[in-house]
Amino acid sequence: MSVPAMDALADALERARLDVRPIDRDALDGIVADAEQAYCVSDGLGAHAVARGTAQAGWKIGLTSRAAMDAFGASEPMVGRLFADAGLGDGARFALASAIAPRLEGEIMLELAQACDPRADEATLLGSIARIWPAFEIADSRIAGWPASVDQAIADNACCGWHVRGPQSALPTEVDLSAASMVMTRDGETVATGSAADCLGGVLGIYRWFLEDSIARGRSLRPGDLVLTGALGPAVPLTEPGRYLMQIDGLAPTELEVAR
Repeated sequence: MSVPAMDALADALERARLDVRPIDRDALDGIVADAEQAYCVSDGLGAHAVARGTAQAGWKIGLTSRAAMDAFGASEPMVGRLFADAGLGDGARFALASAIAPRLEGEIMLELAQACDPRADEATLLGSIARIWPAFEIADSRIAGWPASVDQAIADNACCGWHVRGPQSALPTEVDLSAASMVMTRDGETVATGSAADCLGGVLGIYRWFLEDSIARGRSLRPGDLVLTGALGPAVPLTEPGRYLMQIDGLAPTELEVAR
């Protein structure tokens, strides 16, 4: 598909974000036919973010479990961008009216210390990570009914909406990145549970894949970049107000207030 068509799709997706009004899925037909085209559209959304004056805060890795990949017909995870103006603090108040069809996920967030060779041993991989944070991701889609395929999802910046960093971090060696469990509650009632073991190869396995993919796609990773490593359990549709609390083994509790 032509570059002008992909640029026009990125413009339409950005307008959908601003208007909080999704575009129809058929708007992507004939434009996003594979991952390469999808990442070109995603790059266009990144250019819109720069134009509105926000900085890139890091990266989001999505579809990191077999179930999630199967749901989108994917053979590997996908990557989107995190932006500074979409970052929220622990205990923040999030308005449902600001989103289209939000879903809440509990995740482990990495803060990078330095570049790392994806072929490195585990100790070197851990050494390239400065801190580990608990985080909510508020996923959202600019596409009505959510994307029908992984390529549509990639074009939609991997359905990345907002990210909520927890109140306190830990050292990489202080968290079981292969099997840490996660529990998310809403007003005291459990709404999601999961484990890092549900991610492909655990969090370090996902991180290694991300490093390999970043080399292949020419991404520039910087010290201080934040990396969401994928949902540790099912995504929870946000349809009603409530106070959400997430606890991941070895990390501080993280809260989010959802309002209309």
